[in-house]
Amino acid sequence: MTRPPRRAAAVTLIAVASALASLLGVWVDQRPAAAEASAHSYVVNTLAFNDATATCDGAGVCTLKKALELANALPADDTAAISVDPNIAIPNANAPYIDVSSVASTGWMCPSSCVGVEGDGSGAVFKISHSGVTIDLGGIIGVGQKAEAPNAATIWIGSGASNVTLRNFNGLWSSETAIVLNNASGVLIENGSTLQTAADQYHNYNFNAWWTERFLGFAGPASDVTLRNWNLGNLYPALGMIAVTGSGSVSGLVLDNLDVKLGYHGTCATATPAGCQANFFYVAGAQRVQGLEIKNCRFHTDAGDAYTYHLFDWADAALDTVKSQYGFWIHDNQFTDIPSGDTSDATLVLPLDEGYSYDAGVYNRIANNRFITTAARNGAALYWNSNRAANSTVESRLVIEDNYFDGYAAATQGVVTMYQTGLVTFQRNTFGTRSSHQATTATEETATTTAMFVNYDSAANKKIRTWYPTAATAAWHAGGCKLDVTLAKPTGGEANEIPAEPVTIDAYWTSGATAERHLGRQTGVTGTTATIPVPEELLNDDGTLNGYLRFQTHSEAYGQLSSSQYSRVITSSGVCAPADFSIEKLAYADAGHTEPLADGAVLQLGARVHFVYKLTNLSDTDETTIEAVVDDALGEEPVCEDVNLLPGQVDATTCLAELEVGR
Repeated sequence: MTRPPRRAAAVTLIAVASALASLLGVWVDQRPAAAEASAHSYVVNTLAFNDATATCDGAGVCTLKKALELANALPADDTAAISVDPNIAIPNANAPYIDVSSVASTGWMCPSSCVGVEGDGSGAVFKISHSGVTIDLGGIIGVGQKAEAPNAATIWIGSGASNVTLRNFNGLWSSETAIVLNNASGVLIENGSTLQTAADQYHNYNFNAWWTERFLGFAGPASDVTLRNWNLGNLYPALGMIAVTGSGSVSGLVLDNLDVKLGYHGTCATATPAGCQANFFYVAGAQRVQGLEIKNCRFHTDAGDAYTYHLFDWADAALDTVKSQYGFWIHDNQFTDIPSGDTSDATLVLPLDEGYSYDAGVYNRIANNRFITTAARNGAALYWNSNRAANSTVESRLVIEDNYFDGYAAATQGVVTMYQTGLVTFQRNTFGTRSSHQATTATEETATTTAMFVNYDSAANKKIRTWYPTAATAAWHAGGCKLDVTLAKPTGGEANEIPAEPVTIDAYWTSGATAERHLGRQTGVTGTTATIPVPEELLNDDGTLNGYLRFQTHSEAYGQLSSSQYSRVITSSGVCAPADFSIEKLAYADAGHTEPLADGAVLQLGARVHFVYKLTNLSDTDETTIEAVVDDALGEEPVCEDVNLLPGQVDATTCLAELEVGR
C-alpha cells in the first residue's frame, strides 16, 4: 500500500478543520502569523564617517552612517539601538569626534531631500527617518564639523519618525544647525554639550571662525520633543540656539535642565573657538509653538559681557505676526547677569498676542524663577506689549507668580511691565533691595517708570490701583504673631481704576522700600481690614516688627485675578511678644490642700509636705502653653508639663508635688 504524500494529508486535515469549524459556527484563522517586531543593535567601532567595508554585523567595521542606513531600512515596527564600542580607537585623545567637515554632499545621508533651517540648504550629513531609533554615544565620542564647507545640518530627523533618542554625546557641532526636525514626534535629546573654550581650541580642531549657528532647528511640524541635561553656548548669532522657522506648529516642546551660556566672548569680530553671543530661542513670523515648557534651566553670561541679543526673540519688529505661545510654562529657572534695556530689550520679552483663543483651563505661567543681575546691569526683567485695547477685561491667561527679581533698574518702565495685555495675574512675586522703585513709595501705586511692577500707564489690568495701608498693629494671636491691618480703598482717578470687589490682598515685608518676602494673603475681602501672619524671624528682640510692610490688590470680579501695582510702605506699631504668666508655690500639710503651712512651721521627721504650683496666664490676648515647671528644691524632674492656659486662666490643680521631711 502506497503512503499518500504528507502535503496531501496536510491539505486534507485543513479542509476537515474548516468544515468542522463551519458546522460549529466558529472561524479558524488560516492566515500566516504576522512577523513580530525585532530589536536590532549596532555598535559603532570607528570614528570614520564612511567605510566601504562597513557592515555593522557584529564582526567587522561599523560606522555611525552605516548603522543609521541599516536602521532606516528596517521594517516599520522594528527598533534600532546604536551604541559605541568602549574600546573604540581614538587617534587623538583630545578629539574623540566623528569629523564630517570634509564630507562632500555626495556622501551625505541626505544630500538634497531634507528640508533644513536657514543656511542648511536642503541636506544633512546624518539622516534618521525610521521610528524607534536610539543613538547612545555613551559620552565616549561626539560628532563635529570644524569647517564651513558642509553647509548642512549634522543630524536630520523627519519623514514621520517617532520615538527617536539622541543620548550622551561628547559634543555635537555643525557649521549650520546641529539637529533639524521636520515631521518628527517623540524625540528625546539628552546629555551633551556644545560648549567650547579658547583653551581647548575645539579639542585640537582648527575651528577658525566657524561656529554652530543653531543647535536645534524646526524646519517643519514636530511634537513631544524634549531637550534636557545639555550645556549650550558659544554659538554663532544666527536666529537662535533654538529656531522655529518651518511651516506647521511645534507642540509639546520641553527644555529641561539646560545650562545656557549666552555671551562668552562678546561680538564675533575675531575668529575664536569660544564662540560669541546668540539669541536663545527664535520664532519666525507666523509660526506657532504650542505647549512649551522651560524648566530647571540656567541662563547666564560671563562677568563683563555686554549681551545685546534677545534671550527669547519672540516679539521684535519683524515678529509682529507671531501667534501667542500656546500654554507655555516657564518655571524654576535661573536668569543671571543678562544685561538688558527697558521694554523690548528686556531679559524676557513675551510675544505679541493676536487674540488667539485658548482651550478652556489653559494658562500661560511664568513661575518660581529667579531674575538676578549685578549692580551694573540695568533694564527690565520681563516685558509684554500686547495688542488688546486699553483697560480691556479680556483674560490674557497669563499668570506671573512666585518669582524673585533683583538688580534690575528700569528707568523708563518697571522691572516687570505689562502693556495693553488685558487681565494679567501678577501675584506673590518678590523683589530684592537693588530692584527699581520710587523713592517716595506712595507714588509707586500709580507710577509709570522706575517701579517694580507697572501696568498703570500701560492700561493693563484696567489700571486698577491697590488698596493701601493706613495702620498696622502687631499682636500675639493664636498660632503666633499677626498684624491687624487697616486698609484704605483708592479714590479719584478714572472709574476703572477702582478694583471691583471682592479682592485678594497680598502682604509683603521689606527691609527698606521693595518687597523681599511674601507674608501671606486674604481672599474675599470687601471690608477695610486684614490679618496677616508674621514669621518670628522678622521680629526684633522686643517683639516689634523689623522692617516695613507693603500691599498689593487683586480684583476677583473677573474670570482671572486682575493685579495692581505695589502699595506704599508702612511701618507697624504694637508688640508681638508671647503671653506672660506667673507661678506661685504653695505648701500644705495634707493632700487635700486645706491646711496651708505657715512660714517657719516645724514639721516632724517623716511628715509629708504637699506642694501646689499656682499658674496664672497674665495675657489677655492668647492661649499660652507652659512646656514644663521644674522645682530645683525637689530635684530636676518636672512637676508638670504642657499646661495650656487661656487668657487670664488660673491653674492650681495640674502642677502638684510632695516631699517627705528628712528624705
